[in-house]
Amino acid sequence: MGKSSRKLSKSNQKKQGIQKDMVLVGAQHKIQEFQADGQYDEALEKIIELLESENYNSDILFAAADTYFMAGDYDRSVVWVNKTLDFEPSNISARILLARICMLQERINDALNIIEFVLRTAGDKLQTVEKEQVEEILDYFRYTQDLEELAKSHPYAVDFMGGAVVKKKSEIEAAQTDNEVEVAVDESLLAEKKTNGTSDEKTPETIKSEILGKEVSLQEKVTLLNSFAGAYYYEHNNEAAKILLLAAKDLDGYNEKTIKNLIVLALDEKDKRLAVEYAALLGELDFSWLKKIRDN
Repeated sequence: MGKSSRKLSKSNQKKQGIQKDMVLVGAQHKIQEFQADGQYDEALEKIIELLESENYNSDILFAAADTYFMAGDYDRSVVWVNKTLDFEPSNISARILLARICMLQERINDALNIIEFVLRTAGDKLQTVEKEQVEEILDYFRYTQDLEELAKSHPYAVDFMGGAVVKKKSEIEAAQTDNEVEVAVDESLLAEKKTNGTSDEKTPETIKSEILGKEVSLQEKVTLLNSFAGAYYYEHNNEAAKILLLAAKDLDGYNEKTIKNLIVLALDEKDKRLAVEYAALLGELDFSWLKKIRDN
């Protein structure tokens, strides 16, 4: 091949590469439009079209995971998260999405371990949206965990939440196994907290407002409200728990977890009539709940 022919070949390859990138960028914009409009089937059809033509990248694979997540199909979302990570192991968005799914499925420790891994390995690379998503996940732990104790096992998460943690790299070892992230910490030193005599503890009304104001799905809001309500209930603060549970009920009046938690509160308050009213909202009420109400 002559010199001029080689130059022409390289030029054509460069043009093809640019055209391919332009197609992908245009496709990603279209997929995002479909997602924003709730047209998940259309978004997935566009993704499948790109996959079949073998014209895709990690962003397209992640778009599939993200679309299934938005549609509420968490099992398929996890499948595409794994495909994304197989294609690009360092994909931060995929790991954060996996943590969000873990939170929704009440795999709280798994979610925390994933976030600890993300912050440890790529904390300085997080984009604004990714930081907000991490913040949303860690909000649960901020108000339900003893940060000083949590810092012993998850120093990066506590540091992100504003805990003053002194870390030494030689003291922290992290290992990633098949499908989960395990973080082992030999020792972390917690610096003394500075106090100014005021409390930064948020009221249940504030927590409710913050959760309702988050740009997440209704199901995520319901899950967060129930989680915080559970923390209050554990501390024998039934009134605070009720505020959050009623907010969750307003979002989804037939969510089984919310209704059952409200039944428990009603029984604690010796209000059998209210417990029966809540029980009537359950699609299928088994005898165990009827017995609890009857025997209360």
